[in-house]
Amino acid sequence: MSYIITRERTPLRKLIRNGAHFEEYFFGTTKIASSEPPHAPRNMAIREIIKRNQGRKRILQEASTSSHILRLVRDNFPERVRCKIQLFNAIGTTLDYHHGIDGFFELKRGIATFDLTLRSDKDILKANLFITPEDLDSMENMEQLASSIAEILKGRNDYNILDF
Repeated sequence: MSYIITRERTPLRKLIRNGAHFEEYFFGTTKIASSEPPHAPRNMAIREIIKRNQGRKRILQEASTSSHILRLVRDNFPERVRCKIQLFNAIGTTLDYHHGIDGFFELKRGIATFDLTLRSDKDILKANLFITPEDLDSMENMEQLASSIAEILKGRNDYNILDF
């Protein structure tokens, strides 16, 4: 099931029932683990997700919010860099259960992690940023979110367009 970004005046938060529903709204689908995955260090868990998806063409559901955000993030980079930016879903993995990371964007050596949350008052930031329903309520908010993600990726890569 996929969702189209809400364009009515109704705030997105009113349409989201719970955290799992928000994850499904964002990614277009969710992976439910039958049991809690074993703990692994954060970097090892990230490498495992990348390795598991290496060589596979990950197809984001076209109408999913995540595919739209990925396009907006890519728009912050020169054309030749855009295709190198990847988005990984970590729902149901060690990163999700043990590290509070629902997904991450990757560009070369840089990673920008995020936590999808209904609680904008969380005080412990385990990921690089929180994504709340308010971040997705308008095109302006989504563009600001994409810009923040791009800035994290640029900072993590000692960004120089000549390197790509």
